[in-house]
Amino acid sequence: MEAGPPPRYDMSVPRGDDAFEPAPSREGCCVFWFEVAGCLSAAPCGWLRFGVQFVCCSLREFCVLCILHDGDARMGAIERLMRRVADGVPRELRALQLATDVTARIPMLRHVHLALSGRGVNACDARAEVGGGEWIWLDRRRSPLEILAAPKEERRLVFYVHGGAFVLCNAATHRAMTCNVARVTGALVLAVDYRRPPEHKFPTALEDVVEAYRFISTRFQPERIIVAGESAGGNLAVALCLRLSQLGAPMPGGLILMSPWTDLSDRSFPSWDKCKDYLPPDLIAAFAEAYVGSEDARQELVSPLYSGSLRVLPQTLLVYGSGESLAGQFRRFEEALRSSGVSLSTYVGPGQVHAFPVYADITYGSLGQATVMAAALASAASLLALVAAFVAFVAAAVGTPARVVQLVVVCAIAFAAAQVLLAWLRKAHLRDTMDMVGSETSGSSIGSDLDGEDESLSEGTQSGDERPPPFEAYRQIGVFAGQVWSCPDL
Repeated sequence: MEAGPPPRYDMSVPRGDDAFEPAPSREGCCVFWFEVAGCLSAAPCGWLRFGVQFVCCSLREFCVLCILHDGDARMGAIERLMRRVADGVPRELRALQLATDVTARIPMLRHVHLALSGRGVNACDARAEVGGGEWIWLDRRRSPLEILAAPKEERRLVFYVHGGAFVLCNAATHRAMTCNVARVTGALVLAVDYRRPPEHKFPTALEDVVEAYRFISTRFQPERIIVAGESAGGNLAVALCLRLSQLGAPMPGGLILMSPWTDLSDRSFPSWDKCKDYLPPDLIAAFAEAYVGSEDARQELVSPLYSGSLRVLPQTLLVYGSGESLAGQFRRFEEALRSSGVSLSTYVGPGQVHAFPVYADITYGSLGQATVMAAALASAASLLALVAAFVAFVAAAVGTPARVVQLVVVCAIAFAAAQVLLAWLRKAHLRDTMDMVGSETSGSSIGSDLDGEDESLSEGTQSGDERPPPFEAYRQIGVFAGQVWSCPDL
């Protein structure tokens, strides 16, 4: 493997516990608008054309997300929106990268997101010494600094590598996923960032992940660390383990892979018109070329599917959707893992698209219900303002005391709006579904199995059929983490 650019930090410089302190927030009004301007200037015509088409063609999907409580209908709307986005965005990779980076700069976004769907989850920016990104932990669990005071054998960590086709996204864009992972495992989660193409090609991202992991493993027992990743992050998670084996470094205790992109040379995608997934073949190829550069796309650290050393991987959970355009690739990787003797559990979400657990909250969870309530409140407020203005105009025209008429109308509309909201709340049966999943899988002891069962984590189990596939995926993750951390060898 050829050496990449210099590391983000000098590995020879000792790093103390202060590396676990929160980093200054990357959110802010000035930096947000600066990055928005940079994003728009990278492809002004492309963004203008996309914006007009997206707004005009997506009204139906927005109405579904703002009105309906049905999770399946909401998931369908998300799938159509994602396909429309993927098909219509500009093809300049730098412009797309800047568009996803903006999410880490939106003022107060983290606080709003945690308030709507965090449900007892805390988050803060992580320092570069531990890979940047975000720390995620539960209210009732130890924070990054507090966990260092616990005995080393009691510390548990999920080392999460975000996806985004190597070029896009960051820890902030995947906060919905990492919050739910923290909830169902009960562990501290570190969602690391890494340098990305087109500026930084292979092996820069892998080197960043390896450096962050090796430092973290000095504070946590490797067998108490679970490495997780989806899409390109799944690729880097597998490549991390292969690289650790090459370096003779200790392996993590477990590996969670969600829709892992393990073959960057694969171009055998199904027809865009015949597939429900939102990954356009031309962008997949462009992202792969941007990451691989001049390297061989089939070498094991680029495309782990072709590795002859998969047997070194720790026990693994593989999660993907049967409706993904890369489902055939995932099945080949599953076969390669099993033939290599890896202890493997698999969950295949029936009919689900790429990285489907990301959309659990906005489709079936409390974030989606909060969206419906917010839309209802906004509609009620708008109606109230319009009616009050109309009544004031009529009262002024006929000479009736405006205050009396307005008071009566306001009370009537407020009562009607309250009744509508109460009816919607009853229909929604608002409850914290992900907390229920988390309590089943983590409970008072993270090492306990679900309801005392020792079941196979595979598609089509009875318990899985009773839940929406994204929630079942998180349940599988929680059970898998419990099995890893309750291993008698620990």
